[in-house]
Amino acid sequence: MKNTEHHISDEHLNAFIDGQLDSNEQNHLFSLLNEDEIVAQRICELRNTNEMIQFAYHNPPHASNRRKQRRQGNPLMGGIAATVLVTLGFISGKLYYAQQASDTTPLADNIYYSDEQLDTLDQNVIVHLDSSSPQKLIGTLQKAEAILNHYKASGLNHSVEIITNNEGLNLLRTDTSHYANQIQSLMDNFQNVSFIACARAISRFQSRGIDVELLPNTDIAPSALDKIIKRLDKGWAYIKI
Repeated sequence: MKNTEHHISDEHLNAFIDGQLDSNEQNHLFSLLNEDEIVAQRICELRNTNEMIQFAYHNPPHASNRRKQRRQGNPLMGGIAATVLVTLGFISGKLYYAQQASDTTPLADNIYYSDEQLDTLDQNVIVHLDSSSPQKLIGTLQKAEAILNHYKASGLNHSVEIITNNEGLNLLRTDTSHYANQIQSLMDNFQNVSFIACARAISRFQSRGIDVELLPNTDIAPSALDKIIKRLDKGWAYIKI
């Protein structure tokens, strides 16, 4: 993982978090997640801050307190500001601790594992597929199986999630997937694997008049990008196919 300087605005990163970028822009930022720990950290920090702000907005003051609010200022805005300050303080403390504690592994150091590194893998993994390339479709299943076999042989009780968005959704569609048997076999043989489809990707397919029926036992996440960032924030490894 490199520490390089990429001049990317917070607005662009927020658009990435909200799933508003096109596929090429998303892929560019995902490649930076694998290369630049500063960009990865910024994305996780922005997502945490956004969640805290949304929480404040979703908990407005009661109507009976409106008269008191006019005299004392708007407690909602004060609460939002306080929330942001607390979040930023937490992030600063987290970064400081990661730099000071020799036994602490920074978030972004855990993001990517190559084939040669799989034998050292000792954490939960989220595998991301956003392409319908036959090579990448079968590569996703092969990578997941290799990780699962490594966990089994090592006696590790970690989880593997395969999440699909964009054209990668074809892996899990009943009318386009050629790997239904392999997917079912993985789920039958390993209790710690799950396959996830992005709800936003499904909506985009449906907006093009394409009916989407998923393979049995496929889970659905509201947003693939948000799911990935949440997993990174919890220390999962991220592998982009």
